[in-house]
Amino acid sequence: MLTSQNLSNYIFEQWDNSGAFNEPLGWGTSNFSVISVISFNTVTEETSDTYSGNSSIRLETITKNASGNDVKVVGLLTLGTFDVNLATREAVVNGGIPMAKKPNIFSGYYKYSPVGIDSCIMSIILT
Repeated sequence: MLTSQNLSNYIFEQWDNSGAFNEPLGWGTSNFSVISVISFNTVTEETSDTYSGNSSIRLETITKNASGNDVKVVGLLTLGTFDVNLATREAVVNGGIPMAKKPNIFSGYYKYSPVGIDSCIMSIILT
């Protein structure tokens, strides 16, 4: 049986400043900055509202205007990498971690605060 101990920093207690943003250790996020001209900090450490421990993670969709165009970036957390192609305005998730066995259970705690016609998707993709 696969257990939570197989995932690095699965309770989001360890964070590191990787330049422009604080990032959860062992995880890829949709945070990115373009030469400090425009930054999207969509994944942040939450310390005032946790289920247990000192930290939790906050994912937020952010829209900013860049050169007269609205650019929207979703809050995304992955065990792979989040790669952005500015020329095509596309983003992809690459990589991940090897899984020796199929998990029997996936569990966690979340709080969802929709705004307007907001929606939320949580998924696990095993390939």
